[in-house]
Amino acid sequence: MPFFLIPSAFISIIDATGVGCETAHPGMEFRLQAVGRGKTPWAQEFSRRLNRLSPYRLKPELHTRMRKAPPRSEGRISSHIEIHGKRISRRAFTLIELLVVIAIIAILAALLLPALVSAREKGRRAACMSNLHQIGIAIQSYASDFGGLIPYGPIAPSFTSPFDFYPSTGAPTSLLSLGNGAPVGLGLLLSQQLGAQPKVVFCPGADQPFNADAQLANVGVSQAQSGYYYRHAGNTNLFDTPSGNPPPPDHLRLDNLGLNRNGQPIRALAMDTQFLCTPALAAFGVVPSTHHQQQIANVLFSDGHVAARNNAGGQFTVNLGNNFDLATSFSVMLGVFEQADTVP
Repeated sequence: MPFFLIPSAFISIIDATGVGCETAHPGMEFRLQAVGRGKTPWAQEFSRRLNRLSPYRLKPELHTRMRKAPPRSEGRISSHIEIHGKRISRRAFTLIELLVVIAIIAILAALLLPALVSAREKGRRAACMSNLHQIGIAIQSYASDFGGLIPYGPIAPSFTSPFDFYPSTGAPTSLLSLGNGAPVGLGLLLSQQLGAQPKVVFCPGADQPFNADAQLANVGVSQAQSGYYYRHAGNTNLFDTPSGNPPPPDHLRLDNLGLNRNGQPIRALAMDTQFLCTPALAAFGVVPSTHHQQQIANVLFSDGHVAARNNAGGQFTVNLGNNFDLATSFSVMLGVFEQADTVP
C-alpha cells in the first residue's frame, strides 16, 4: 500500500482489514495513519521503512502505535480525511432533507407548468395561423388558374341523413370530401395546390383527439373532415332545388366577393371550427370540434392575411345546443363568418 507525507495535514487510510497503525512525528506537522486488522507484517514493514524513505529524514523520536479501528463490513473500502485534527467524512441524505428537496422541486414545477402550457398553446396558435396563410396562398393560386374564382362545389347529393353534412351546393362546410368521396370545399385544393402539404387543412390546436392521416385517407373514399370552416357562395338553403340544378353561384370572385346578408363586404374565407352539438349526433359522425380551448378563432381573409379573433364570448362558436336544427345550422355557420367580416 502506498503512503503519503503531507505537511500540516493528517491522512487516514482504512482498508478492509479494520485495524489502524498511526505514525507521527512531533517535530513536523504531519501524520500518516494506516489501518489494518492486526499487527500485520505490512504494518511493521511500513513503520520500519517510513523514516528511511522519507525525504524529511525523520528523527528517532518517530513512534508507532497501534489502535483498534471501528468494525467495518467485510470487503468494503471507505476513506476519510483529517485536517488539523478534524475528521471529514461522507454521509447520505436524511429523510427530511430528501423530502425538502422533493417539495422544492414540486413547487418549481407548479410555478413553471402554467408557463410551459401557455408557451405550447402560443406555438400551436402560430402554427395554425401559418396553416391558414398557406391555404390563402393555395386559394389565390387556384383563382389564378380558374378565372379568378375561388374553389366551389361540387353539386350536393340528395340529402338522406345528417351524415351528409352538405345538403346544399355552396353551403359553408368543414368537409374535405362527401360521403361518396367527392372532394368538397378545401378538399378541392388537395390534388394540386396543397398536394405537397395536405396537413395544413388541419389546425394543430384541436381540443379533441383528431387523426389527420385517417381523414386524409378518407378523401376520395368517404366523408372526411378538416379543421377549418370554408365559405363559398354563401348558400344557406337546406336543399337544392328539386330539379337538381343549384342556383347560379355567387360570391365566388376572389377580387370581388360581394356583400354578405348584412350588407357588409365579404372578407372572411376560412376559420377555425368552433362547433358544439348534442352527443346524439355522434351516431351520424357529427361530433363537437373546437380549437384553442375556444378562446380564439384564427381567420383567413380574402386579401390573404390571417388574424386571431377573441372568442371568449363565443361569438365565433357554432353552438347547436341540445336540439339539433338542421334547417338553421348552416345559417348559424354563415353568421359566424359574417361576424368575422365586421372585425377589422
